[in-house]
Amino acid sequence: MRRTAILFLVMIVLGWTGAVYAAGQEDEPKDIPSPMKKAKAGGIDFGLFVSAGKAVRMFDFDRLNSRLAVASRTPFTGYIDDWNFEIGGVATGNGIFTLGGGFYKTETGGDRIDAELSGYEIMARWGGAVNKSKIVMLSPTFGIGYAAHTLSLDGDLGLLDLEHLPRHGSADLRQAGMMLEAGFRADLFGAWPDDTKFAFLSVESLTIGWQGIPIASEWTEGDKTVDGLPDDFTHSLFVRLSIGLGGAGRGSEEKK
Repeated sequence: MRRTAILFLVMIVLGWTGAVYAAGQEDEPKDIPSPMKKAKAGGIDFGLFVSAGKAVRMFDFDRLNSRLAVASRTPFTGYIDDWNFEIGGVATGNGIFTLGGGFYKTETGGDRIDAELSGYEIMARWGGAVNKSKIVMLSPTFGIGYAAHTLSLDGDLGLLDLEHLPRHGSADLRQAGMMLEAGFRADLFGAWPDDTKFAFLSVESLTIGWQGIPIASEWTEGDKTVDGLPDDFTHSLFVRLSIGLGGAGRGSEEKK
């Protein structure tokens, strides 16, 4: 599954890079239609869209893997891919605002204990444009929201020496808190027909950044607090790619 996700990300990056490169070619023969002129005609002033995609998060699971090592369990990898979605609005040259979220799941096996880590978040994101193009928008972004994750364990849980867990069987340990995000985002917009005030919109987005949970609850199993588990995955670096569709409007011509 991770190989499929990485291949998916690479394909989108190549397609996105090719589109941006094509949009930047201005020195073309006069008798051949210029992709840049067509892209300028297809630029937008504002739009609404819904998008979905994949992200790769880079965690540091060293402390968690060390804590669970007594169970002869295969370590969690530091890379987790997730699915994400957004509902957003954009005013090109000004900024972008979205409501979105994501969810993930990864699991490992062991001689004595099997483990699964899953989570989700819901977040509001916003950013101000640092360029004036109606086709490609670059913006630093910030986000705030709610995140929760669950560590599911099954097997000889007595080996972990954690309070309020059965010695044998299964347990779901949960933690939740406030999530913050900071990143840098690039959006590529396409709109057609080229010569109408309102148009069909496509959006391709690439974001790199950091996510963290500065305020988090205690680990719990049911209504009981479980001490002794580290908070390795309360922060991560990420690369996120998404594709969206929506509607757009044009209020002025793209400046040459």
